[in-house]
Amino acid sequence: MKSIKKQFNLSICLNSAGIGRVTEYVLSTTFDCIDSLELNKQFCETYRKKFQNEKFFGQVFNNSLHEFEFTGKEKYHCMWFQYVLEHLTDTDLIAFLKKCKKNLARKSSKNDDSQTGYLIIKENTILKHKKSFLADKKDSSMIRHKRVLDEIFEKCGFEIVQSFQQPHFPEEFHPTYIWILS
Repeated sequence: MKSIKKQFNLSICLNSAGIGRVTEYVLSTTFDCIDSLELNKQFCETYRKKFQNEKFFGQVFNNSLHEFEFTGKEKYHCMWFQYVLEHLTDTDLIAFLKKCKKNLARKSSKNDDSQTGYLIIKENTILKHKKSFLADKKDSSMIRHKRVLDEIFEKCGFEIVQSFQQPHFPEEFHPTYIWILS
């Protein structure tokens, strides 16, 4: 990523930005412009106060994923999702991922308009259950089977570049998978 950074001004849209821990400890050293999307208004205010004077600070969108509309001006090299897609229905997830795909950076040569942006997704999954999802009524989430997520990503036109299970999680936790999609 560092060698690519020398050639481009890299932009990212962080979805479910929270108060900015991922921005501060992971993304700020790599990306030149970080836009964030967060449902919680207080988190947006905290995020804005924390980073508004930083060189990488971009736009803060206070909205839900299923209601959010890209302006069309932003073309991102990366979009980052962490423990948030489980709050969308399958229909809303597919619609949102298709919008994301349209707003990823593309090569700008006359002969090549291929996508150059990536989605990085980190989500809880289920692996051993026969069910395709487990509903959690406490936080209105739906933990999907990894196979179901793979199918949704492919249905939206993404190629799974890589996927792997996050190591060293306690046995009682749901398996967390990370995907890189192009």
